[in-house]
Amino acid sequence: MSPKAKVAAWIVGIVVAYAASVGLGAYRIASSDLYPLAEKGLAAYLVATKSTEANKPIYFKWWSSWYFRNSLTDGLAQFLLCTSSRAHCHAIIAYGVDGQWRVTVDGKLVSTD
Repeated sequence: MSPKAKVAAWIVGIVVAYAASVGLGAYRIASSDLYPLAEKGLAAYLVATKSTEANKPIYFKWWSSWYFRNSLTDGLAQFLLCTSSRAHCHAIIAYGVDGQWRVTVDGKLVSTD
């Protein structure tokens, strides 16, 4: 195998590994107990603020910066949820306290009951 082919193979391998790690991490967030609470909190926030996007579907913006540590005692999650236009994204920060997730949308604590 030529040196150029080896370098190309390494670059492709690194890109594929990175894409796989991002995909697995996004799957972990979307399949966690936190995710439905975050969606519910964002929906309530949009209704409370009388947003025109209150009835729109909500999507996880997986290609943006996010962080997730799944634990109800000291968990932390930071990610973006967007409405169907995908132009209006909201910062979700959630943290585990006393066995429950507390969810904030754009810095405001929301009820997930």
